[in-house]
Amino acid sequence: NNTTLLLNFTNGSLYDFTTNNEVITVGSTQLRTTVTKYNPTSIYFDGSGDYLLPSPNAATLCAFGTGDFTVEFWMNAISFSNADNIKIIFDCRPVSTDGIYPTIYFYSGQIRYYVNSADSITGSTLSTSTWYHIALARSGSSTKLFVDGTQVGSTYTDTNNYLCGASRPVIGARGYTLTDNQYNGYIDDIRITKGLARYTATFTPPQGPLPLA
Repeated sequence: NNTTLLLNFTNGSLYDFTTNNEVITVGSTQLRTTVTKYNPTSIYFDGSGDYLLPSPNAATLCAFGTGDFTVEFWMNAISFSNADNIKIIFDCRPVSTDGIYPTIYFYSGQIRYYVNSADSITGSTLSTSTWYHIALARSGSSTKLFVDGTQVGSTYTDTNNYLCGASRPVIGARGYTLTDNQYNGYIDDIRITKGLARYTATFTPPQGPLPLA
């Protein structure tokens, strides 16, 4: 119940364990066995044209509306550097459109939550070559960002009616253009949950591959 996307990267291909989505790899996005968290493989983005696109069905599943939600994943960045030092992990914006679309990104390694043309949460600065559990969760009218189970930044008073563009969210690149701000590093265990805030206070990050429940 509630889980709308779960990518464990445990098979030879990208497989959504909820069976709700078919995930499309763009560029040279690929599975790797050399750097992983819990699963035999993780997904690798080289920072130059690599990202994931879900099936069109995901746009409905990730349009959170006014309800609770959770976006979480493990990440291990290789580099946060590029021309503007912006790297985007999760972006629901359609091309050339800002608005009530949730976006998780990094500026010079500092994690931020962006919506409606502004940073709503500014978190901590992360290091490269390190696994971090990232979670964004809204419960009622409070949205919080967590790194390794600890809240970073302030609580965002959130009454947004969230949208998600067609064939979104983009994972690993900028949904606004699809041509820049691509992430360089590894991601493991991406789980998107609609209708449930899995984390509302300090918690212990998952100790193994995420379940469907």
